[in-house]
Amino acid sequence: MGTQDNNTSTGPPFESDVPVATAPNLALIRLAVRVQQVKLFHTKLAVLDSVSVAHRASCSIDKEERFFLHVQSGGNHQIELLPLCRDLVGEDNNTGTTQDGSHAIKSGRWIPAVSDRILVVRIDPTRPVERNRRGTRVIECNEIVPTSLEAHEDGLNNEDDDLWHETNDASNLSEKGERHEIFAAWLVETFGKEALQKGSGVLDVAGGNGELSSALTMLGIPSIVLDPKPRCRKESTFQVIPASLMGYENRVLTDEGEDTMTEGDLVSKCAMVVGMHPDQATEPIVDLSLRFNKPFSIIPCCVFPQLFPTRRQKRHGDPVRSYSAFCQYLLDKSPSSDTETPFQSHHLPFVGRNKVIYWKPTNTINQEVV
Repeated sequence: MGTQDNNTSTGPPFESDVPVATAPNLALIRLAVRVQQVKLFHTKLAVLDSVSVAHRASCSIDKEERFFLHVQSGGNHQIELLPLCRDLVGEDNNTGTTQDGSHAIKSGRWIPAVSDRILVVRIDPTRPVERNRRGTRVIECNEIVPTSLEAHEDGLNNEDDDLWHETNDASNLSEKGERHEIFAAWLVETFGKEALQKGSGVLDVAGGNGELSSALTMLGIPSIVLDPKPRCRKESTFQVIPASLMGYENRVLTDEGEDTMTEGDLVSKCAMVVGMHPDQATEPIVDLSLRFNKPFSIIPCCVFPQLFPTRRQKRHGDPVRSYSAFCQYLLDKSPSSDTETPFQSHHLPFVGRNKVIYWKPTNTINQEVV
């Protein structure tokens, strides 16, 4: 565990009296923190009351250690503090006003941060440890790593974990615009071209503008986009069905009594179901595939905890609010039978949310699709 603060007060420790100058950009290491509270001083210095979530092995900061992260404006990376703080505290907090009518984020007081957000920064591990009057570490931020990650509850600490795959250097990852081609190529490599060509091919749920289906057809795989509001071009080389995975009266397709629906026929005749950042349709894809015993492959993105408040983590029953918890929640839906293959996961080499969760049902590997 990290260094403990001996103060028994329920409030945060005092920040250091004098800001420390930002260190030069030397051999920096990456550090992910869960920001608990934010205080902004005249748009020149932001003090972030933080807890360590994940870091490189060479970092001396312990898992779940609490400290103050100092982020100064300007410098080599031109950090814009006001937009950063507004993003961390969310709309509900930064739009509030104080008694003098100023915005809450500019009031110089502590503002609670959004609970499911983490910040990835780079720091200088060779810098001497600074502590405030109450013994809490004060760490200088050298650089903000662009990312939209939500909190990773499990405190990841190695390069095989979600955090480092999603925030890796751009030189090691493909651009976001190439993600559909990368996903399509991975599907062919993992499931086999012949298997994906069976029946009606791939059912691309929440396919949006059809980029994944377009990439699949370029590889010789038939594909159907199923999306309530598709944005595909009229000259698309694949079929587009403007529908969702919802039945009558907003009942999901996996509800009892929906077997005769058109979407159900689509699923029974397809080779597999896929979803590239399918948002609200993510969990229904998994449930649907389990019901029809169909292979699936999804890349989760948004969690929508307010839309799905009844989701609970299998391990301890807590609400599913973070991205990592959502992925684990989906993996926990894996069949428990010893004769059935479990769900698997893999990271694809592109920037952004790149964790794919997939399933190859045992008794459909050699099964013909009518």
